[in-house]
Amino acid sequence: MRLGLRLSLAAFVLLLASCTRTTRVATPPPPPPPAPTVALLAANREFAARNCSDAKRDFEEYLDLVPSAGDRDRALFYLAIIHTVPECGREDWATAEAYMKRLFAEFPESSYRSPAQLILSLRDESAKISTKISRLTAEQAELRNEGIRLRNEIATLQNDTAQLRMSSSQLNEEINRLKTEAEQVAEQLKNKDQRIRQLTTELDRLNRIDSERRARP
Repeated sequence: MRLGLRLSLAAFVLLLASCTRTTRVATPPPPPPPAPTVALLAANREFAARNCSDAKRDFEEYLDLVPSAGDRDRALFYLAIIHTVPECGREDWATAEAYMKRLFAEFPESSYRSPAQLILSLRDESAKISTKISRLTAEQAELRNEGIRLRNEIATLQNDTAQLRMSSSQLNEEINRLKTEAEQVAEQLKNKDQRIRQLTTELDRLNRIDSERRARP
């Protein structure tokens, strides 16, 4: 009796265990993310790694895959940034502004609008400052050249003044010499005039004597 009861209990336990055993079913792998999501995630990862060429390619692919809405504003913004970062190669502000204008037109309420506007504003201010610096640099060069010209002109005038002083001194010496010679000539003329008068007087006296002699019988 007891043996039969034990066998019945063992059979019952085995039956219960077989009923509660979990049947394992193979779980299928999750579906791959959509192509736009793959492109955007890849672009974000590549931009963070400063891999600009691949990031540009994948952001542009995302725009092709998502013709409207979605995260197009993000893609447009980062494409604009890629064209303004020197580390990404040659800056192309015309292309960057074109992407930002598309961002403004498609997503006027986007959170990327304000930073994009700030970037354009800073770019305009930088261009104005660069233009002013170029103008001031050109004016500085002109002033420097003018200063050099004036210094050369001053040096020339100083040389001319020195030469004029020398010429003036020489002229004064020449004038004094001529004055001295003129005084000497005047003295000589005076002496000669006196001598002529003396000779004239003597000649008159001799003529008078000769006339008197001839008048005698």
